Amino acid sequence: MNTVRSSAGLLALGVALALTGAAAAQTYRPAFQPDQLKGAPVGPVNQVLVVGSPHLAQMGDAVKAEMLTPLLDRLAAWAPEVIAIENVSGLQCDAMRRYPQRYRVSISDYCPDVSHAGQQAGLDVPAANAEAERLLAEWPAAPSPEQRRRLAAVFLAAGEPTSALVQWLRLAPAERREGEGLDATLVAQLNTLTDSINESDAVAAASTARTESIRYQSAAEQTEQIDTAVSQGATLLTGGTRDGAFFAPTVLADVTPEMDVYREELFGPAAVVYRVADEDAAVDLANDTTFGLGSYVFTTDEEQAARVADRIDAGLSAAVRRTEILGIH
Repeated sequence: MNTVRSSAGLLALGVALALTGAAAAQTYRPAFQPDQLKGAPVGPVNQVLVVGSPHLAQMGDAVKAEMLTPLLDRLAAWAPEVIAIENVSGLQCDAMRRYPQRYRVSISDYCPDVSHAGQQAGLDVPAANAEAERLLAEWPAAPSPEQRRRLAAVFLAAGEPTSALVQWLRLAPAERREGEGLDATLVAQLNTLTDSINESDAVAAASTARTESIRYQSAAEQTEQIDTAVSQGATLLTGGTRDGAFFAPTVLADVTPEMDVYREELFGPAAVVYRVADEDAAVDLANDTTFGLGSYVFTTDEEQAARVADRIDAGLSAAVRRTEILGIH
């Protein structure tokens, strides 16, 4: 009987806890409330649609191009202004290729060979990216086939084959031919991408090709941030200028908590340098932010690197000595 009573008592307790938990769950609100970190929106709230799927390329003949037509039609009806994909960029691949022993597998799996496209365009990866930005900054409302072929060739040299495919798909079939930096090898590469069944080519590129909208990071927005910082008292040590879509590497100093740039993210080649009294002050400054996705500690002292990295409130803290990563916390 004692055993039965104990079991019943435990069962009753379990039910009570479950009911208490259900009641608590209804009133629970997390302490971290990102919606309260900013003021009222200045315009309509952005709508974000995330399209998730198994890797189509790994499904073999089970997926046919015509099966994706209903999805492409619905995406076109939704009329997105920006389409983003989860790919390693050409610039990231270019950086990894400088350390082949460290990134051998990533290079092999995620980075297309751009050597031939670069030779045809006469551009390395950084130069091709800069040229693509220049072309896009001056892109006409009604580009010619020659302009599309040229941009496709530059995108291939930049390590951005999906963006190249968008321009290829926007060409009339009769215009998908050699010229403007595209030779027979690159035309064959683009035709292969056209027939590829994967998320980047068959969904993202195909959807983007249905509209002429092109969205990319605006250098004008970066210029406005820097100009505002200087007007509020920051010191511009270098950069701060733009030439077309190119924004010069920029460094700011003498930034104080009262300035807008102290609380903003700078999307582009811009950084703020602070001078502090000691290690504690440096940690306090690093933690005085509403962001915190990642942080990096640069030092030649491994003990200090580990000590400081452990004290920084960020999703990732990496200790770096020159270009060698010491550890991630």
